[in-house]
Amino acid sequence: PFRRVGHLMFVMTTCNNRTTGYGLVDTGAAFSAVATSDAGRVNGPAAPEGVPLRGVMGNVGEAVRLSPVRFEMAGTGAKLVDREPLAMDLEALSTANGLPVTAVIGYPALQNSTLVVDYRAGTIRISEGK
Repeated sequence: PFRRVGHLMFVMTTCNNRTTGYGLVDTGAAFSAVATSDAGRVNGPAAPEGVPLRGVMGNVGEAVRLSPVRFEMAGTGAKLVDREPLAMDLEALSTANGLPVTAVIGYPALQNSTLVVDYRAGTIRISEGK
């Protein structure tokens, strides 16, 4: 089952079998991310230098590229891997949505999957492979 906040879908997500919280399923995100507060428990950085992030409103902040992360989303049967996720501050996302957000599962993790969303039942099914 997923939790819907406005147009956003959140699923309980475990990252690398080490930390669990809500994951935002974002098919349009150019990258996946793990909250900086959880990144140390998930895995270490792949590169010590920061990755500057810019959005429509300008600089968003800085992130650190992580080693590959496996996202397991409760009730979906999916175990998705992003080989180059980022660690970034997700506190504003958590505060704005009233949920402890651990991850953003973006297009790189979802690209080889088929998503079936049943809004009435509040479920999401993810099949690996297209």
